[in-house]
Amino acid sequence: MKSQTQLKLPGLLLLAGMSLHIPTALALFEPGVGVGLQYTDNAGLTPDNEDDDLIAIGYVGANIDQSSGPLNFSATTAMTYENYTDNTFSDQYYFDLNATAGWEMVRDRANLLVRNFFTQRLRNTVNRATPNNIENINIFNVSPDAVLPISRVQKLVINPEFSDFYYEDSDTDNQRYSLALDWLYDISATNQVGLGGAFSKTDFEDEDQNPNFMANNVHAIVSGQLARSKYKLNLGYTQIDRDDFENRSAPTGSLDWVLGVTGRSDARVYIASDLTDSSYSSLESAIDPGRGDINNVQVSGDVFRNNILRAVYTREGATLNSKFWAELRDLDYKETPQDQEVQNLAAKFDYQMRALVSSGLYARYKRTKRTEINRTDKHYIVGGQIAYQLSRKLSAAFNLQFQHKDSTDDAQEIDEFSGLINLVYG
Repeated sequence: MKSQTQLKLPGLLLLAGMSLHIPTALALFEPGVGVGLQYTDNAGLTPDNEDDDLIAIGYVGANIDQSSGPLNFSATTAMTYENYTDNTFSDQYYFDLNATAGWEMVRDRANLLVRNFFTQRLRNTVNRATPNNIENINIFNVSPDAVLPISRVQKLVINPEFSDFYYEDSDTDNQRYSLALDWLYDISATNQVGLGGAFSKTDFEDEDQNPNFMANNVHAIVSGQLARSKYKLNLGYTQIDRDDFENRSAPTGSLDWVLGVTGRSDARVYIASDLTDSSYSSLESAIDPGRGDINNVQVSGDVFRNNILRAVYTREGATLNSKFWAELRDLDYKETPQDQEVQNLAAKFDYQMRALVSSGLYARYKRTKRTEINRTDKHYIVGGQIAYQLSRKLSAAFNLQFQHKDSTDDAQEIDEFSGLINLVYG
């Protein structure tokens, strides 16, 4: 596996440069550092010949939030080091970054948004999550927009966009250029309708393996707010023209609905059916995780039909916070045998036992079916944690977790019990 510190980050310097022009007096900077020790009775996540290991973990990170008039910058970044003391795997370094810089060039008329996401994802979504199945990816996105008023209730929104996608191991590096134009009409103070269109071109660095393609979309928009909810409905038609493969076209659309159930709880439902590719789907998930789990989409240069239903319910109480979510996904790839159906269910509870003591429980279930190779995987995870606040900045936590995976591929079946103790400052 390539060194995980090799970064192709054209956007980081630009983001850092923009942040230098923001007065630090308005900045919120929160650093953190931590150490941990994890025990696992199956470090290689193998079906047999299981080996236990102790993993020494080091962590440094920071959260930055700065704003000054028309400029703003926010970033969360972390570097994690893992040392397998019994040498199950070589030392691992994991870098994460979620950074956004915004500039309101002309108030209510012109804006510039620059984003950079660096994270890790599974190369093969159905295989076990060991270091040799994890790769770094980087997504850099520049998205300016211009708002042109036509009348008091009408406007045009022009949005050119550029995205660069880098994959450490997969041969799917590419650049995406797009232009979108929307006409919006205010039918009330809080509700809009509109019509729009978008054009995009995707260029792969390895064109022999991944043919370039162009996508065109026309759509209608209905969005707004009601007494306790907000919504956005998009219905349209998409056509994808590819250099070496058959062109594709189909109706597409999405509905995003958020409901304030009570003063302490809310629910969100996201439904979509579109023609897309794994890179753009990763960008959408990075910007808004509510649009789907990045690891439910297989990395590929192919285009696919993405059908998704994701529902989330959260509640924040005085001492108990809870979250439930479900994701159903059906992915139909057009050329490669990677079609898959995914069902995700999860629940998480956080309980403040005492002023300085908190606890948590979580459970996750994932069923993935690769339809074209007749493979089905069922993955179960349950775990719990107790944390103690030693001081205002220093905390300690102890976590236990068990995971079990059934698979029609015997080599992917696993059982693992693990425990983690860590100490974090900041």
